[in-house]
Amino acid sequence: MVTTPFIYTGERKVPKDVTDIQVAPSVEEIQTDAFYMCTALVSIMIPSTVKTIGWSAFYRCTSLESIELPEGLEEIKSGAFEECRSLSKVSIPSSVQKIGKRCFNRCISLSTVKFRDGYLKEIDDHAFCGCKALTKIEVPSSVERIGDSAFSQCASLTFVELNIGLLEIGPSAFDVCEDLKRPRIPKSVKKVGKKAFGGIRSRCRWFRRQKRKAGKKEEEN
Repeated sequence: MVTTPFIYTGERKVPKDVTDIQVAPSVEEIQTDAFYMCTALVSIMIPSTVKTIGWSAFYRCTSLESIELPEGLEEIKSGAFEECRSLSKVSIPSSVQKIGKRCFNRCISLSTVKFRDGYLKEIDDHAFCGCKALTKIEVPSSVERIGDSAFSQCASLTFVELNIGLLEIGPSAFDVCEDLKRPRIPKSVKKVGKKAFGGIRSRCRWFRRQKRKAGKKEEEN
């Protein structure tokens, strides 16, 4: 087992038994599959020079409990932290513009996610799907789209704050979140996909407003 910090430059293969990693200041992108299934990895230091975390970069790093994402990071690509089953908290910097598909999918211990107000536009499909420990989400006003099944199967989720600026909520976005208390859908939302709120649809005022609008149009015709 590699116990001394491994310096990641992107130029040599990462040992699978590494426990501690420091990303070199010269690195701007953590490459695809860089730490794929490094199951002993416990800690990593990422400098502010890193702009992108690549596809499946930390896929199934099952011992990773927390990670500091630096300001300056712009994109977290698909599956970057998928199935990091010990990851309990993450803070998304204001500089991040997109969270890719399945980014934190099935991170079953993830209980705290904080979004810093900034440039985030999209939380893509299945981004936080199956995060069973997640209890609360405050989506920043910069977000325009929440993707398909983005927060589905988050069984402990009780509170979601959606802000003016949001335009689209994808199909099944909050499906199978049975404990979710009456989410307020902002008036800026133009499209809500099928089963976006699953069994709690009847608790959402937005759907009642849409039904009334449809009724008025029928009367006018």
